[in-house]
Amino acid sequence: MKSLTSLWSVQEEAWADLQVSRGDYPSRADRALAQRAHERLVTSIEQGDADEAARIAEEHLTATQRWLCRTLKNRVIDAASARSRMRFRRG
Repeated sequence: MKSLTSLWSVQEEAWADLQVSRGDYPSRADRALAQRAHERLVTSIEQGDADEAARIAEEHLTATQRWLCRTLKNRVIDAASARSRMRFRRG
């Protein structure tokens, strides 16, 4: 699981770097959708509804992954950690 989490984090970082380099970011509507999902997730956790929290998290992560894949298109993701990439860049 830790490896999968690392890969996901690297993909998100690559996406963020790409967006910054383009001077771009998700639309206001996309950001509002993500915010609502986060609020629903927090509410379900506060209410102790583990099943609803898991459902919301899965739905949100699936939607986010689809969005990232569309945004990144066919870019290859470097799965090295940020620390490793920084060391490599410095030589």
